[in-house]
Amino acid sequence: MLARAKQLGLSFNLGIEPEFYVLKPDAQGKLGPITKSRFQGPNACYDLTLASESSEFLDPLASHLRELGWGLYSYDQECGRGQYEFDFGYSNALTMADRFVFLRFMIKKVAEQIGATASFMPKPFADDFRSGAHFNMSLADATSGANLFAPSGTPGKLASRYGVACSDLALHFIAGLKAHANAITAVTCPTYNSYQGLIAQGDLADFSWAPVLVAWGKNNRSAMLRLPGNRYCVENRAVDMANNPYLAAAISLAAGLDGIERELDPGEPLNDDLYRRGRKELKAAGIELLPRTLLHALEAFEVDDIGSQAFGSFYRDIYLNHKLREWERGFYPVHEEQRRAQLTFI
Repeated sequence: MLARAKQLGLSFNLGIEPEFYVLKPDAQGKLGPITKSRFQGPNACYDLTLASESSEFLDPLASHLRELGWGLYSYDQECGRGQYEFDFGYSNALTMADRFVFLRFMIKKVAEQIGATASFMPKPFADDFRSGAHFNMSLADATSGANLFAPSGTPGKLASRYGVACSDLALHFIAGLKAHANAITAVTCPTYNSYQGLIAQGDLADFSWAPVLVAWGKNNRSAMLRLPGNRYCVENRAVDMANNPYLAAAISLAAGLDGIERELDPGEPLNDDLYRRGRKELKAAGIELLPRTLLHALEAFEVDDIGSQAFGSFYRDIYLNHKLREWERGFYPVHEEQRRAQLTFI
């Protein structure tokens, strides 16, 4: 896919925002946060007390990232209890995929050094936040390196129509992602558990900030795709920590290039809080839900040719068959909790 982009005079840049949990066993062996305090509000995001109590994990990992020269610019206590995020500079997509894989290895090893376990499970707790790995994507001129998603001196027709500060190229890219959103999600959210995290609220006390709708907006965190207010890129929020970054980047690029080559229109941006819209209102507006389960995503992946474009038909079929077996392993077992709830009730 990178070679295909290069033929069009383009290079693909990618930044990833990794979120993950670091947990320690208590006296009974139950895994919980490494901190002493327990945040009592709806979410623990940016809490200074929890962040400072996590320094035995945060500081060594930050030191390693600085030594690697990846451009670390922030790290924090995230919304989940025991959840953290490290953010570093974007790079070309292949380099970023390599870094993401190595980062997960480093996180595991640093956690082990303090007697903890790092988890990249997308949704480890029903009443806490999912672990996303948002993709921040842009295309650059393959020769000059100039960001082609940035607005030019004269706004394009689409950018003017929708009142957004980006190029028409970026909007065509968004339209391609929207057109293939369900198939893409089968790769960017690749596990049975991924879809237990793609919910607006669930057992949470507040909104999850997980994307649930195939929509785009200006700095709108309730949409699948957003144009961030502080950088010229397209962010896909429907990506989680279980993703294979090589596959996820390949299918994202394939979809974006399809949108560019066909000059697709992404439609009106949705800039309100989409969580507050009811299903009937969403349906009337033509706004689709993201796949609700891995099976729904795989069914979309199976009928959308974008998988073959990104992976080739041989590997596309391998991926599809492997993931269908994973769906069956997750769906068909009858669990003890289910028996307790239904054995004598039904």
